[in-house]
Amino acid sequence: MRTLREVSGYLIERLTGICQIKWVNVATTNVGDNTVVAAVSGKKIRVISIALKAAVVLTLSVKSGNNIKIEATVLAANERLDFNAHPGFWVETNVGEALIFNHALAGMQGVLNYIEVN
Repeated sequence: MRTLREVSGYLIERLTGICQIKWVNVATTNVGDNTVVAAVSGKKIRVISIALKAAVVLTLSVKSGNNIKIEATVLAANERLDFNAHPGFWVETNVGEALIFNHALAGMQGVLNYIEVN
């Protein structure tokens, strides 16, 4: 069983130890692949919460490098996508790969919280 607890911006996870919770503003203006979190050598990126808003109708895929992790999700104009804090994680990259959002039309903004784990 996984035990999680947040203490002053750190996530204490029984399986991986103490991980600093990091966040990034998401503001994609390019069509295609948009690197949201850069690759970290020897680490996986685990997304623990997401709050996004589409400016236009768009189809969003979440990728780890070139590997699709979340298939295309259609968002209407001004629609929000909220994945609240999860006791585990919503999506995880492969070791040493960037977290990428791919969409056919430009215009999405929000915030994403994540941790880096071995």
